[in-house]
Amino acid sequence: MAARKPHRKSRAGCMTCKKRHVKCGEERPNCHNCLEYDLDCRFLQTAAVSLKEPLKESLSSDSSSSANDLSRIPVPAAGIGANLNPGSDDLEVSDLELIHFFSTVTYATMSNVPEEQKLWQSTIVTLGLQHKFLLRGLLAHAAIHLSSLKSSPESISYMIKASTHQDIALAQFRKSLETITASTFDPVLAFSCLLPIHSIALAACATARPINEHEQDSLSEFLKAIRLFRSVNMLLLPSLSVLTTSTILPLLQITTQHLPEADTYPGISSLHLLEASFCSPRTSALNYSSNGTLPHPAPGRNEILSETFRELRLAFARTAHPSSTSRFTLGIVLIWTIVIPEGFMMLVDQQDPGAMVLLAHFAALLCWYEGIWWLRGLGSSMVRIIVSMLGEEWNDVMEWPKGVAERVVREREMVG
Repeated sequence: MAARKPHRKSRAGCMTCKKRHVKCGEERPNCHNCLEYDLDCRFLQTAAVSLKEPLKESLSSDSSSSANDLSRIPVPAAGIGANLNPGSDDLEVSDLELIHFFSTVTYATMSNVPEEQKLWQSTIVTLGLQHKFLLRGLLAHAAIHLSSLKSSPESISYMIKASTHQDIALAQFRKSLETITASTFDPVLAFSCLLPIHSIALAACATARPINEHEQDSLSEFLKAIRLFRSVNMLLLPSLSVLTTSTILPLLQITTQHLPEADTYPGISSLHLLEASFCSPRTSALNYSSNGTLPHPAPGRNEILSETFRELRLAFARTAHPSSTSRFTLGIVLIWTIVIPEGFMMLVDQQDPGAMVLLAHFAALLCWYEGIWWLRGLGSSMVRIIVSMLGEEWNDVMEWPKGVAERVVREREMVG
């Protein structure tokens, strides 16, 4: 498998490019990107940059770290909005548009279950008015939703608003995690449910950007979203003792329910092929390198892949069960990102072919949710990227996810 080309990161780029997550050409006084989109181009003073390097690390995925290691929560990066006081409650009049849009439009896209939709529309918005980190998170998500509906440069303007609110929200959220009580658990829980969805939305937005050596692709963004989801979940585990008093308990009920499984579902034949491959490792294409030789697998690799496969099969079977229509079926899908072993994430980082094939099947499962704006295009984009990473020897086990992705792309092009 060919390694990805290394690229030079922009350390002294303008603040607008940093917020857009694109590489700045660093042209002065206005960079080429900002000139092209008619955006306000501002650079940090050189002295300020030398005093403090921006911290932009995502949540750590190291399961051996303490669940109470609050330093793993990201803090605002230097850029637009970074000069705002993280504890400030100052909001602009334009933010009224965002909270109105969330409570009238975006809330309905958070779930397909009326009870959960009502929680997002009323209960969680009310909590946001009492806890500003949650309000900022709601504003950020509404802004990125509006960005997905607009064209440039208006779309970029909303994306910058989303990033500004999210930076401040994360800093305030980090402080709130220092002491979680029964009175603060609900807003922390609500923000924790919102955070991975917002991160996945960013990954979906990445599908609209060209993939090159300077920009992160949708696959990288989605993997960051998974690590964020897993880390926040780990941080909240010690506080679940107050769960019984939570007013937003329905958002977590799916994690405790016994979920029925369908006997048959789309992709079952492809999963059977994968299962047979894992059971016969010496004859499986999944265990061969691109030059046809047997590699030296990492210790426990086959067990990790087998466990991940079992959880993936459950996600397929549970999502396809008729009763799942009465629940937010995407919640069933997202559970997979939490329950998979940490070793699988390590195999994905190493671009292990077996792990990438499993991830491609999960991406195909995401293709079923093209109607949800914060997932639109993500599954098909991830499959396309994984196909480009694997050689022809994996064509047989990649045939089904590749077909699903191609069909989704054709349907999207027909709609316009």
